[in-house]
Amino acid sequence: MITMEVKKRYEPNPVHIYHPTPYNAITVLRDRKQTHEFLVCGWYLDTFRERGAVKGLVYRSVASDEDKEHVMTELKKLDKEASVKFGL
Repeated sequence: MITMEVKKRYEPNPVHIYHPTPYNAITVLRDRKQTHEFLVCGWYLDTFRERGAVKGLVYRSVASDEDKEHVMTELKKLDKEASVKFGL
């Protein structure tokens, strides 16, 4: 899960990388201050709410080496100096 506090450190519009799975796209957040740093959240599953307020977003993490390599390749096309972090 990515909490809303963590998400505030990243740009509001995420990068989506197409991936042929049941979820179709992997969500990647770009850091607001360090524009070459990316956080790979994974496949969006649901919104975590507590008493009606959104507390975080639930993602299925990118676990396989093949999927991670695919994400790295696509991000390098967008930013040659990309520094990628998978999950928190």
